[in-house]
Amino acid sequence: SWLLLGHESLLPKPGDFITTYMAEDKVILSHQQDGSFRAFINSCTHRGNQICHADSGNAKAFVCNYHGWVYGQDGSLVDVPLETRCYHGQLDKAKLGAKHVRVETYKGFIFGCGDADAPSLEEFLGEFRWYLDTIWEGAGGGLELLGPPMKSLLACNWKVPTENFVGDGYHVGWTHAGALAQIGGELAGLSGNRADLPFESLGYQFTTRHGHGFGVINNAAPAIHVKRDGWAKYLADTRAEVGRKFGPEREELYVGHWNCSIFPSCSFLYGTNTFKVWHPRGPH
Repeated sequence: SWLLLGHESLLPKPGDFITTYMAEDKVILSHQQDGSFRAFINSCTHRGNQICHADSGNAKAFVCNYHGWVYGQDGSLVDVPLETRCYHGQLDKAKLGAKHVRVETYKGFIFGCGDADAPSLEEFLGEFRWYLDTIWEGAGGGLELLGPPMKSLLACNWKVPTENFVGDGYHVGWTHAGALAQIGGELAGLSGNRADLPFESLGYQFTTRHGHGFGVINNAAPAIHVKRDGWAKYLADTRAEVGRKFGPEREELYVGHWNCSIFPSCSFLYGTNTFKVWHPRGPH
């Protein structure tokens, strides 16, 4: 599978980096001098010590704090203290760089894969790209992620939150009853499952290959925001361009509220505008 590592907006300048995970493996994602992005395992090839302990930053190189081995922005091993005295010229630094991760991007989102023979990212996303383009490209400005992220631990099977975001709209009126009632607006009628809403025309549910999917509530993108004027105006100003580029069906999706997952590692709420990445802490 392809796992989400980050977004280009989180690493805008060469030398910018973030640290993240691929399953239980710690990873460094780094913006290269040529504008590309490289990812590599955050573990020194000498004794396995974690190379970088910062969540993000800008660095010309990464230095292991155990013995001082130095890795370049691309993960290559560039310097070893006392190399001649300790290794007598027998150290092949070209073979001792940090283990690289295959990286591909789509609409600014950066994904990593540990399998060199896996299908491309675009093939993995498949027909789901037809839906994603509606908001990941939109009227042309695309998306950006604003950090730093909030982090929390969930005591559950790692697949539960991803699957929940694909299509569990059943819980919304009950689990979020208090919040919906407090916020008010179009979705307040869902609070407590008490309202008689036109569920047949309320929205849609989509699923595609590889476990990706989402549900959409029609005309509800700004509904959860109390201070919504700016967001609602932006949608009103840009929806016509989305319709021109993608057609009326996706223009309708553009102004809806999405609960969405790209299996297995990321979910987001478009409209609410939150983005989540799930990192398993074990096989279950």
